[in-house]
Amino acid sequence: MSFTGNPQTFNVVCTAKNTEYALAVPTGTNKIVLQARTADCRRAWEKGRVADATAGTYQTIKAAVAPLTIAQSVMPSTIYFASGTDGAVVEVECWS
Repeated sequence: MSFTGNPQTFNVVCTAKNTEYALAVPTGTNKIVLQARTADCRRAWEKGRVADATAGTYQTIKAAVAPLTIAQSVMPSTIYFASGTDGAVVEVECWS
């Protein structure tokens, strides 16, 4: 799998805590790099998994640690985020 060109960069702002926010993954993406900028965040590939921190099935993106990289040949069309902190920001790079 090769990654060429420049990534498309997005900032997902989780304005209200424990509320789900979605980002449409650009067509052709085969690598995603995620970084929680301001507070820990939750990530899932399915709608309805991240808003409730006690009942959902998700992956935690820790703030102030190395970015999380996901590389696979086929990406889902949408990625979902939430945080337990108002105004949390997730930095997203989508590579093709």
